[in-house]
Amino acid sequence: MLSHTYCFYEEVGLDNGAKEKRSVAGFCVSCSNVATKLISKVTRNRINRKIPYGKQRDHYPAVMIGQLTIFDGYSGRGLGDDLLDFIKYWLVVENQNVASRYVIVDAVNKPKVLDFYIRNGFSFAFPDINMEREYVGVSANENLRTRFMLCDLMPIRQAIYC
Repeated sequence: MLSHTYCFYEEVGLDNGAKEKRSVAGFCVSCSNVATKLISKVTRNRINRKIPYGKQRDHYPAVMIGQLTIFDGYSGRGLGDDLLDFIKYWLVVENQNVASRYVIVDAVNKPKVLDFYIRNGFSFAFPDINMEREYVGVSANENLRTRFMLCDLMPIRQAIYC
């Protein structure tokens, strides 16, 4: 009960006439938050600037994407971008169970992964990697395995409902 996992399948016809479901893509999500006191001042100000003063908080509701995968045989087709678009739309329009302003990820700290999330509207919660190292308690000579990133859902909501 810590997260919900969703999977997309493709129904494929077999030589014998039977049909088989093949996993195409999947993701899991869980409730979380963006704690503004714990992130960099630059990011905190960027977040709070978009919120009316009387509604500014120490924590903003978020949904964390814990896993995001495109299964073997389906990668290289842009499905990751489509999957993130689906998740963001689903959170704004379809998933009325949980209110969330942000989608957050702990992205694997590899250029290809980070570029993928940046291309899809995510930004670093800590603009400087050393600030993030300090926050997670990793020394300067150690590798930071993940980077905390977030995406504001408000522009998506405004584009849909305005």
